[in-house]
Amino acid sequence: MAIINSPNFSLNDVRVELGGVNPYSLSAAIAVAVDGSFDITYKGAKDRLSNFRNYGALDTTPPSNIEMNLSLLQILYYLILIL
Repeated sequence: MAIINSPNFSLNDVRVELGGVNPYSLSAAIAVAVDGSFDITYKGAKDRLSNFRNYGALDTTPPSNIEMNLSLLQILYYLILIL
C-alpha cells in the first residue's frame, strides 16, 4: 500500500508504509525510506512530511525476465488474433 496522493496523511501513515519500523521522527523516516519509492513530483529535498506524498505508489523495480517474456508472448498472441 502507498501513501495517499493527498496532503492528508500523518507520520504514522509513513511508518506503516515503511513496513512498521518505528521512525519516531521525520528525519528517522527519511533515513530508512527507499529513494526510488518517492514520487518525483513531491520528493523535493526530503526535508518535510509532504515529501512522502504518493510514496510507494510507483513501482520502480525493473520487470523480471519472466515478466518481460510474458509481455512479449501476450503481444504476439494479440498480433496473431488481429491478423
